[in-house]
Amino acid sequence: MKAYRYDGYYGLSVFADVKKSGESDEDTERRLVEVAHLGNISREGNRSYSVARAGDLERFSFRKDEKDDKEAPEHYTVDMGSLEELEATVADFLSSFRKS
Repeated sequence: MKAYRYDGYYGLSVFADVKKSGESDEDTERRLVEVAHLGNISREGNRSYSVARAGDLERFSFRKDEKDDKEAPEHYTVDMGSLEELEATVADFLSSFRKS
């Protein structure tokens, strides 16, 4: 709802990036968890922790908050569309994720 109030669209906050040189998939996930300030949460057995691969999310629009100088380079808002399609779009987005 915050994104809608400020930017006129519904969005979900995500952290995403490509692997850095020499990074494994696990290293990339660990780095993103740290950037999101969730490093103190155990990923093992955590039912709330899920990951998705870029290829599974190509149908969504990722936006940067150009008004926020302090936004991490790995932080994006995923456009969830209009209120009429919000529930279906969120369900579709979440279906792209798998438990890690």
